[in-house]
Amino acid sequence: MLIVYLKVSGRSQLAPLTASDQVGNMVIGALVSTAIISPDVSILEAIILVFMWAGLQILVRFIKFRSSDAAEFFDGSPILLIENGVLQKDGFLKAQISILDFETHIHEKGVKSISEVKNAWLETSGVISLDKKGEKTQSNVIIYDGNIFDDTLEELEIDKEKLIDILKSKGYDYDKILCAELYNKVLIVYSEKGQDVIDIKEYFNI
Repeated sequence: MLIVYLKVSGRSQLAPLTASDQVGNMVIGALVSTAIISPDVSILEAIILVFMWAGLQILVRFIKFRSSDAAEFFDGSPILLIENGVLQKDGFLKAQISILDFETHIHEKGVKSISEVKNAWLETSGVISLDKKGEKTQSNVIIYDGNIFDDTLEELEIDKEKLIDILKSKGYDYDKILCAELYNKVLIVYSEKGQDVIDIKEYFNI
């Protein structure tokens, strides 16, 4: 039954990447355990429930793929914990993570002190990511499947309309871009044409 569920719902269930994937695994576990333990639930009923849940998971994943707003609704957005070496108290409160727990986590990653961390944030999967001082910062996806992530642009202090104009000047309509990520002060655009690198640091204070 579980093998069929994985075939139908996708391989992301093996290593959940988002909150909705994790919830999906917990629910399917509860359904299967109920079918095994409870004499009132037949195998056929359990199979029907599993397929119904798998169908719902596929529908949610499709909606998230088509809409960044829907993805944020279902999975939330990353929570900033440290920005430019400054602890973000509101971020820790929102993430419900104590400084001691955070310190333990970075020690497990080989970071000796909080002072070594430039930026840190809690991913939607529940994993803490970080940039160490002196290292290149990790990339930020700002466009996905033609959708611009307004919250990310706001955090990076990038004007949306100006970005759209820059993309147009380079021959790109943002709503036709598969993916665009900001990395090391350049914008890397992935489209059907291939991969293109646009230097945008002269336009924005990044």
